[in-house]
Formats: sequence, structure tokens, C-alpha cells
Amino acid sequence: MAVLVSGCGAVFGANAINVLDVFFVSENLHAAPKWLGMLSMAQGIGAIIGALLAGAFAARIGLARVFWLSLLMTGFGLVVYSRQGNLPVALVVMFAVGVPLAALNSIAGPIILKVTPRELLGRVISVLNPALQLAGILSIAIASYLASTVLRGLDARIAGVHFGRIDTIFFAGGVMIVASAVYAYVALRGMDAPRQPTPEPQQAEEPVLPVT
Repeated sequence: MAVLVSGCGAVFGANAINVLDVFFVSENLHAAPKWLGMLSMAQGIGAIIGALLAGAFAARIGLARVFWLSLLMTGFGLVVYSRQGNLPVALVVMFAVGVPLAALNSIAGPIILKVTPRELLGRVISVLNPALQLAGILSIAIASYLASTVLRGLDARIAGVHFGRIDTIFFAGGVMIVASAVYAYVALRGMDAPRQPTPEPQQAEEPVLPVT
């Protein structure tokens, strides 16, 4: 349940970036749309490194800690990305986001395998995958609707920070992922604690009959 809820929150927050990033490049980064490919490449390089490091960190600090820390770093990274107006800095940020994002994808499966009884594994996967896909579809639909209607023409400043239509959606998506990380931290607390071995029941000693 923790992976399902936090995973849906992460997918809902991240998919808005996938569908609107091309507009972010032109409107916020003031670059040609062709640079979207470079941003994807930077994230991909980070993802390769994150996937390689995920197993080592999981062995050291535990699956649950890697899971919620990856969520937290991904969310903060997307919040930082939403505030960018410079292409080179945005490339560095997307590289940094790719590292925990790949670790997150690598760790979710082992967590499910660890806590799910073998006879229920098929049912869990059959619920988890459609739920994540549904969260992604809803994210795309809602983000596209907000960018083209409610937030269209948004040009506001709050505490000296500028908010436009695309970066506001990205910022909200990052905050949602951070909230998912907090939930995962609470829900998975204690999962990495070493389990105490179950004591084997002691067999009663057979009575010794006196020798006559």
C-alpha cells in the first residue's frame, strides 16, 4: 500500500513534466525546442548512474530508506527545475534528478517482492501497474487542461518569485512528490530494522525412569 500510494503520487507529479517540458524549454528556458532532447539525455545519463548505485545504497542503508530518500530528492529536484530560467543550469538539474529517479524505479520492485507473500504477488502487481498507469493518464489530462485554460496567461509574483503557467504546474508536481516521500517515510518506517529470529519451540525432555 505504501508503494502504491507514494508511487501514484510520484507518477502524478512527474508525468506533468513529461507532457509540458517542451513548452517549459521555450517559455521559461528561452531556448529552442530542439534542446528538449538534450534535457532528456542529461536525465538519462543520471538515470544510468542512479540505477548502478541503487543496489549498493540499498545494501548499506536499506530498501525503504533508499525508496523514500529517492522520492524526496526527486521532488526537490523538480521544484528546483521549475524555478530555472537558464538552459545550462537546467541540464545539470535534470542530470541530478535522473539519479534518484532511477534509484526509485530500481527499488520499488524489491520492496514489493520482500513484503508480498508469493501466492499474492500476481494480484498485487495486477493492481499496482494499472493504478500507476491511471495516475499517469490523469496527470497528463489535468496538467494539459490547467496549462491551456485555468493557468493560461498566468504572470504572478509571490515573495519576489515569478510564477507562470508551466513552471507553476512543475512546482506543484515537485511538491506532490515531496509529500509522497513524507508518506512513504511514515508508512515504511521500521521496514529496514533487522528482524529478530523466531525462537524454535523447545522440546520437552523425556522423563528419565529410575533404574531398578
